[in-house]
Amino acid sequence: MKGNSPVRIFYILLVGILLASAAPAVVGATDEGGSARPPAAMPFFDEQGEQIKETVPEVSIMVGLAGLGSPGSGFIAAADWLRSQQTSAGCFPWTPGGSCPPNTQGPSARGLLKAYQHTTSAIYKSAAEATGNYLVPNYPRTFTDGDPRFATHDPLFLEELSQVTGNSIYANFVQTHFWDKLTAGTYGESNDMDASEFGASVVSARALQGIVELSPWDLSATAIAAHVAGETAHRDALMAQVLAR
Repeated sequence: MKGNSPVRIFYILLVGILLASAAPAVVGATDEGGSARPPAAMPFFDEQGEQIKETVPEVSIMVGLAGLGSPGSGFIAAADWLRSQQTSAGCFPWTPGGSCPPNTQGPSARGLLKAYQHTTSAIYKSAAEATGNYLVPNYPRTFTDGDPRFATHDPLFLEELSQVTGNSIYANFVQTHFWDKLTAGTYGESNDMDASEFGASVVSARALQGIVELSPWDLSATAIAAHVAGETAHRDALMAQVLAR
């Protein structure tokens, strides 16, 4: 694949998965039933119904990096490519050279965190920390009252980043602005959501987009983050929303 070709965000997300599994994967321009998707660029929405400003080119791509025959070289190549896409601000673009949408950060940076755990190479740890510092303390997306509006995968990345680095600032940020607000039922634009209502809002947003099947992927990361943080009531409420669909 040419380095400057436009690619969908799923490429970046799958690279993160490859860091743990070192297995090739294909993202094709067909839906789960085998029908062709529209060839034109289409607007894409995040898990909370906000339109990403860039459009998503409907292209077929192979996640086939050099050296995938060897697990070691495979995920290192993937990690190096992923790190090369990171901006100087510490965020990850939707497409190479593009802007940094809110829901690209946690999945991408978590891939680098896993690369560090596999290799103990400080370059991956530093890159993951750069994303953590991009997100904390001035979260790039907020509600109108200034409260952070979390992408569903960011809490898991930030919780694990604190575990790996020993720096509690990332987990504390999630605790204060997400878990505690869900506990109080004061999360969201109207300050009225608990964990169950947040989960339902993600499912509803994906349903309106016609891709409700994606909501378990969204919410599974948040539920795992709650488990990591010891927020078992939130974990169970989020999983209930996943299992109800």
